[in-house]
Amino acid sequence: MNTNMLEKVLWDFGNDPSRVGRFQQNPDEYLSQYALSADEKRAIRELDVRTLSEHKVNALLTMMAFILMKGPQGMPEYMQRMNTPRS
Repeated sequence: MNTNMLEKVLWDFGNDPSRVGRFQQNPDEYLSQYALSADEKRAIRELDVRTLSEHKVNALLTMMAFILMKGPQGMPEYMQRMNTPRS
C-alpha cells in the first residue's frame, strides 16, 4: 500500500471537510483523482482503519477521517474496529 497517498486522501478530508460529502456521494468517482490501488480504495471506502493502521497510515489522520465521516458518536465503533482481532 502507498502510505503517502492514503495519508493524502485522509489529509484532504481534514483540510477541506466538504470533500467528505463529495466522497460519501460517490466514493469511486471521488477516489479516482488519487493514484490508489483497488485495495487502497477499498480500505478508504470501507473505513478499514485496521488495515490502514497495519500499513503505517498515521493513526491521528485515520481517526480524524473516521470522525469526520461518522461523527463523534462513531468513536466506539472506531475503537472496536481497531481492537477486534482478525479472524
